[in-house]
Amino acid sequence: MLLVVLGFFLNWKFMLYFFPFYYFGHSLSYLNGYFLHYGGNPDLPIAWGVSSYHKLYNLTWFNNGYHAEHHFRPTQHWTKMRALREQLKVEQRKAGVRVIKPPHALGFLDPDLPKRGCVKATAPEPGAVA
Repeated sequence: MLLVVLGFFLNWKFMLYFFPFYYFGHSLSYLNGYFLHYGGNPDLPIAWGVSSYHKLYNLTWFNNGYHAEHHFRPTQHWTKMRALREQLKVEQRKAGVRVIKPPHALGFLDPDLPKRGCVKATAPEPGAVA
């Protein structure tokens, strides 16, 4: 905060120019992070994140679309995410991992977007006592 005040004091014209871009950049970053997790299942580690397999998005953003896979195996190198996806595909379908068609920053354009507040019920663990 002190740097912002100091920046306005030293060069207020630059700060007036810079601030809208700074705000817009943070807004886009927040939007991206929101759709990386919106519709994920917090009760199942394999379904914590939401994935997008859009080829151009994953090519330009270092496989960031493989987000559910990243949450399940966070130490996996980004170049090996596609192979991890192939290994986990059956488990992910069983767990109901959410996959969106557009890149995460455009997640609001997904035709299968769940309504806010509607959380899918998870199946109980085998042998769990109700």
